[in-house]
Amino acid sequence: DRVFFRFFFLATCLGYFSTSAYPNHESKNFPGAADEVGKLPLVDFPIPFRHYSGYLDSIEDIKLHYWFFESQNKPETDPVDFGSTAGPGKSFFKFSYFFKLFLILSCSSLFGAFTENGPLRANHNGTFTLNPYSWNRNASLLYLESPVLVGFSFFNQTGVEPPVNDDNRTVAQNFAALKSFFTVKFPHLTSNAFYVTGESYAGRYIPQLSVEILKRKFPSNFRGVAIGNGYLDNDLIDQTRPLYWKTHGLANPLVNPYNILADCNDFFKNEGACSGVNFLSKWMNRADVQRAIHIYSPNGSLPLHWVFLNRMLPYEWG
Repeated sequence: DRVFFRFFFLATCLGYFSTSAYPNHESKNFPGAADEVGKLPLVDFPIPFRHYSGYLDSIEDIKLHYWFFESQNKPETDPVDFGSTAGPGKSFFKFSYFFKLFLILSCSSLFGAFTENGPLRANHNGTFTLNPYSWNRNASLLYLESPVLVGFSFFNQTGVEPPVNDDNRTVAQNFAALKSFFTVKFPHLTSNAFYVTGESYAGRYIPQLSVEILKRKFPSNFRGVAIGNGYLDNDLIDQTRPLYWKTHGLANPLVNPYNILADCNDFFKNEGACSGVNFLSKWMNRADVQRAIHIYSPNGSLPLHWVFLNRMLPYEWG
C-alpha cells in the first residue's frame, strides 16, 4: 500500500506540473495541434504556453504563414486577437492619377510579435527573453504574414506570379485565412471573443477586414478593433508627423523611437539595432529555426530568405 501511495503521489505531481506549465495540455485533438512548435534554437528557457506556426489556406492557392501564441491565462476561453503590423507604406513610383502602382515597404507581423507586444522578445544583444508585458498574458495572439509574398507567405503555383496585391485582395486573403484558422485549424476557439488589432498601414487593413467580418457574420463572436499609429490619410500624416516627432522628443536622430530611454543611438543607421530586429532577421534565416516553425520550401531546401521589411512588393492603390 505504501509503495502504491508513493507511485500515485509521484504520478499525480508529474501530471500536475506537466499540465500547469501548459494550460491547454490535454487539448490535442484539433488539426492545428500538428503545427505546435517545440524547441526553438537560442531560446534557452522554458516557454510557459503553447504556440503554433504553419500555414493557413487563403484565396487563389495562397498560403499565408501564421504564428499563434496561446494565452498564458485560460486559452480555452480567453479572447483571440488577430494582430497586423505595418503593411504598404512608402511609395517609390506611380502611374496616372486614377491608377497607381506602388513599390512599397511591407512589414511582417512577426516584427511586432518579437519586438513589440508578443511573448518572446528578440533583443539587440542576440538573446531572447520573455516579455512581461505581452498581450498573451490574457489573450491568445494570432500573427499573420500578409499579404502574400510578405515573410514566409507564398503563392502555391510553380512558375506563376500571383496577381498584384491591393487593399481589396489583402482583405480577401486575410478573411479567407481567418476562416481557415477557425474552421480548419482551431475550431475549438470559434466561440471565443475575437478582436482585430494593428498598427501603421493596418489602419487601412483593420477597418476593411472588420467590415468584411461584420458583413459575413464570421467569426460570430467578433467584439471590436484597436488601431495604433494608424496609416489613415497620407496627406494628414505628412502634415502632422513633424509636430508629433518634435513634441515627443523624437526629432533627435540619436533617439531610439522604440525606447527613448535606451542607451542605443544607431537605430536609424541599422534599421532596428536597438529593437533587436537585426538579430531577429538573422535568426529567422536559420535553417534549424525554419524547420522548427514548419516553413515550407517548394524544393525542400532551407533556409528560405526572410526579411522583416519587404522593400519591393508591388501594390496597387486606386
